Amino acid sequence: MSSFEAIHREVVQNHRKGSTLPYAFRLKQLQRLKEFLIKEEKVLAEALRKDLHRADFESRGLEIVCTIAEVDFAIGNLKKWMEPEVTAVPALFSPAKSEIHAQPYGTCLIIGPFNYPITLTVRAFFLLIKSSYSLEIRFAL
Repeated sequence: MSSFEAIHREVVQNHRKGSTLPYAFRLKQLQRLKEFLIKEEKVLAEALRKDLHRADFESRGLEIVCTIAEVDFAIGNLKKWMEPEVTAVPALFSPAKSEIHAQPYGTCLIIGPFNYPITLTVRAFFLLIKSSYSLEIRFAL
C-alpha cells in the first residue's frame, strides 16, 4: 500500500468516527497550521524561490504573512462559522424554527495550484474546516 493510500484510509476513518466535528479539533488544526507557517517560513520562501523564482519579500509578503493573517482571521471567526444558520419559516409552519447545520458529506482532496500554492490552498482549507470536512492536501507539480 502506498503512503497516499494509507493517508487516504486514515482520513476516511477519521471522517467516519466524526473526529473532525468538534470545535476543539478544528481550532487545533488551524493553530497547528499557523505554527507550521511561522516555523517553516524560511523553508517555504526558499522553496518558492527555487520553484517559482520568486523573491523572498514577495514570497513572504504575498504568500506567508498574508496566509498567517488569514489563519488568525479564521481562528477568530471559527466559532461563529460553526453556529447554525437561522432560516425563515413559512407562516403555515409557525411557530416552528428552522436552522441549517453545516455537516460534511465525506472527505475532500485539495490539490493546490502551482502559482500561489500556499495562499490559494489555505483558502480552500478554511472553507472545508468550517464544515468539518476530513481532508487531504496535495500540491500540483
